[in-house]
Amino acid sequence: MSENIQSIIMMYLSSFKKLYGRHLRKVVLQCTHRDEESADEADVTVFILLDMPDEKIEQYSESLSVICTDLLIEHSIWVNPVVKNKKQIGFAETTMSNEQTVVYEADEKYYI
Repeated sequence: MSENIQSIIMMYLSSFKKLYGRHLRKVVLQCTHRDEESADEADVTVFILLDMPDEKIEQYSESLSVICTDLLIEHSIWVNPVVKNKKQIGFAETTMSNEQTVVYEADEKYYI
């Protein structure tokens, strides 16, 4: 994974923390390159795991879109955010590949 992409996502971690507050449990970055020879051409998925009900997660979607749009405009990185809660964590974990990096993990266990 490109260290540049990882460092840029780390800069935006504060935006995720501000948006979700104490509900943010884990942020995992997964980057797959479309072209083996070009590190600049990558698909970036950010898995955001929360401890809030599904219906509440939807309330944050517009704000999350703004953060991802900023990433695209400022750094030319297209990010696919995948936001899940504890009930959906099995799906999220099976979707994640071995080429992932945990960029944030809360100290406490999941609640809900």
